[in-house]
Amino acid sequence: MITPPRLPIVENKVGWEKRWQLTLIEPQLKPPEELDGIILPSPRLNVVVSVAPAKHVDASATAAEFLGTVGTQVPGLELEGGCVEISFHDGSHGVRQDLSFPTGGLKLRQAHLFRVDGDVASQIVVTSDADRSKPEFEAIVTDVLSFSTKSE
Repeated sequence: MITPPRLPIVENKVGWEKRWQLTLIEPQLKPPEELDGIILPSPRLNVVVSVAPAKHVDASATAAEFLGTVGTQVPGLELEGGCVEISFHDGSHGVRQDLSFPTGGLKLRQAHLFRVDGDVASQIVVTSDADRSKPEFEAIVTDVLSFSTKSE
């Protein structure tokens, strides 16, 4: 379990969105490559957890709002199927949407998992390059189903 560090006291800016984010990144498994004098690190699997005040009462509406925005901003974005219902290990329900898109000579694959717990909305994103094995990717997605934003 990760305990977030103590956050600094920050003046609240009226109208600004308030959220916290945690990023987990796997170790660099292969040495970086060099192309025309530019160092290119190899892609690393990562998990980003974002928590913000909920704007909607359910995960489906939260996912729809996100997808409506990202769909217009990411060139080459491909949705892989539709949103599917999921259950987190703590009993909370949510939805998952898989997608992919090209970037910097790579094709990235992402699983977006959404949940709403009262007044808190969480989005967990698992990202890897599309060449990573599907079972390895799915094992990480299964791991993040144990994440919880509920107070104990």
